[in-house]
This record gives sequence, structure tokens and C-alpha cells, in this order.
Amino acid sequence: MLKRWKKPWISDVQFDELIQRALKILTKSNVIVFTYQATGANWQGVQTATKAMYPENFLVLPQSYSNSLLSETQRKKFTEILIENKLDLIIFSGLPDYSFNWLKEFHRANINTGIIFHGGVAEFNGNKSKQENFSKIIEYSKKNIINRIGVVKKGLDEWLKKATNKEIFRVIPPLSLPSKLNPLKRDNTQIHIGIFGNSTYNKNRHTQVFAASLIKNSVIHILEPNEFDYILPKDRIKTYSGLSRKQFIELLGSMHLNLYCSFSESWGQVIIESLSLNVPCLYSCNSDISDIIESVTYVIQDYDNVMALTNKIKEVINQNLNTDFDLEKFNKKVNEYNDKMIKI
Repeated sequence: MLKRWKKPWISDVQFDELIQRALKILTKSNVIVFTYQATGANWQGVQTATKAMYPENFLVLPQSYSNSLLSETQRKKFTEILIENKLDLIIFSGLPDYSFNWLKEFHRANINTGIIFHGGVAEFNGNKSKQENFSKIIEYSKKNIINRIGVVKKGLDEWLKKATNKEIFRVIPPLSLPSKLNPLKRDNTQIHIGIFGNSTYNKNRHTQVFAASLIKNSVIHILEPNEFDYILPKDRIKTYSGLSRKQFIELLGSMHLNLYCSFSESWGQVIIESLSLNVPCLYSCNSDISDIIESVTYVIQDYDNVMALTNKIKEVINQNLNTDFDLEKFNKKVNEYNDKMIKI
């Protein structure tokens, strides 16, 4: 007889550590922002953004992929402890399926609730699960189960305001770079071009690789998988996987130029990371990064045109520009947005 698979709930020791971290936050603030344990790349971006936006308020919930590792008993006890310790506002930064029932529990306890939606509407195409979850966001907002909503994507804040009649907040991830970075110093005998979007359609990798392949002596660096052996020999393209954040940032900073010309993007933190490392990054005009940093130097309008992108790459490489990116000014500006989301 097959044994029934038992879900691996966190241990009592791990659960007590989670409670202690929550209580430590509540000694300084009455707001907690939930983010989620990352499994590989899954949820890593949301967790990194949340930690950067709310460094004094974030709490990482244990999960495997998008499945909670808190048992029903643990979750109920944890909720009771938060309520007993004067929690005023709980924010779910990202919405795995299990978060919706939790939102209702906090609502019944008269705790203010909020959510942060990190994506854009283009990702709903063909994804029934994401469509249903977004429909719940609207439904819960109208029923006051959700009291406030934060969004990263420009324009979606205005749409949600009309759809829910609630105040909607823009939130934008600030940037905190790892300490003691040591990017590889490359010589100029080859041109190293980073294209570090993932392999989903909206990242537009093929157009960017085609464009970069026409640059003389170029070596193209991408995240796995390598889908480009049909146009490039192996010595022209290098692939990476399993990098820590520090390793990724060092890789990004070792390029002569990075490309992040997506078809659709809610924000595009890779662009900010590259510019902060004084490495030019060409990017498409589908988020408001250029408005926030007050520069259109590296924006490309015709990002689905291989030759237009190739010509822009040549222009930037030949100019050898300094990015002149002011990280302190950027962080100050975006944190003015983020602080409004957690202000009671």
C-alpha cells in the first residue's frame, strides 16, 4: 500500500522563530508586510523588492514554491498572536492562493489589510489562475476585505482606483546593492553584452540576441536555457544559472552593455541595477523608469526591430557613456511613494 504523502510543515522551533521575528517588528511598528520564501527563482523577485521597500517591516513566510508550510493550527495561532500584539495593518506583498483566506481572517478581526500587486496585466494572457486571483482582488476590495492596494505597474493604479473606488498606491522598489562587490574587469578585445531577462515570451530575448549578434567581437551572456544555437556558435554565448544575488550583480556589472528590452514589464529592476553599476542598459519604454530617473538616454522605442536595436547598441558602445546614475536620489524619490502605502 502506498503511504500518504505528508506535507512538510515547519517545525515547532522554526515556528517559534517566525513568531519572535514578528514580535520584534511589532516592538517598533504596528505594520507587518508579508513576503514569501523563495524556491529557486520562484518568488525571489517579489521577496527582494519587498525587503528593499520595507526593510523594517518585512516578514518572510515559509513556503515551498507557492504552497504554505504553516499548518492550519500554526496559521491560526500565528494570526491570534499578531492580533493580540496590536497589529494595525497587515500587507501581503504578492498573493499566493493561500493568502486570500488569510485576508478574510484578518478582516474579521478588524485588522486593516493591504496587498501589493507586483505584476502587469499582460501576464494574464492564457493564465486562468492569475485572472481569477486578480478578480478576487477587485471583489475583496469592494467588500472591504482588502482596504488598500499597492501596484508597481504605472497606469494600473489609476485603473484600479476606477474599478474599486479605493485609494491605490504606487510602490517602486528602491535599490540596495550587496556589499564588497567585485565585478570582473574585462578587456576591450571583445564586447560583452548581457541579456538577463528570463525565457518567457514577454522578455523579448530572441530579438535582443539577434541584435547583439551583429556587434563585431561580441559575446552574449544570458540566463539558462540557451535557445540560440540555431544562430550562434557556443563560443559566442555564455549561460548562467543558480547565481546568488551578489553573483548576479557582479555579472551584471562586468558587462560593457546590458539589454532589457521587454515587450511588457511592470518595472524592470535589472535596468536600475545596471545603471547604478555604471553600465549602460538599453530598455523599452513600457514602464516609467525613464520618468522616475528623469532620463531617456537608454530608452529604445522600436524594441521589436532587430536592426534598430543593433544600431542603438553601436551608438551607445561608440559613445562610451558614463551613466551618471544617482542612486541616493533615486532611492529617496521612490521611498516617498512606498512610505504612503504603510502610513496609517
